[in-house]
Amino acid sequence: VYPTFGISFRSSGEQPTAVLMVSPGSAAEAMGIEGGDVLVSLDGTAIRKDVDVRAHLDRKQWGDAITAVVTRGAETLTLKGRLQ
Repeated sequence: VYPTFGISFRSSGEQPTAVLMVSPGSAAEAMGIEGGDVLVSLDGTAIRKDVDVRAHLDRKQWGDAITAVVTRGAETLTLKGRLQ
C-alpha cells in the first residue's frame, strides 16, 4: 500500500504531465495543486511522463514531506505538503 497524493493526470509522449483532477481532502489539495496545473518536478526530480510521478511516489511513505513545482498559466509555483 502506497501513500496517496490525490491527483489524476495525463501525459502523452513529449507533452508535459498535466493535472486533470485533484481529490478532495488529498495531500495535493492541501498543497494547493489545481486541475490544469502542469507538474514540473517532485522533490527536485524532473517529471516528464506519468511514469515519473508513479516511480517517485512508490519510494515515499505516509507522512513524508513532498515538494511539487508546477506551472499554472505563466506562473511557476513551489508547493509543499505531506503525503497521506
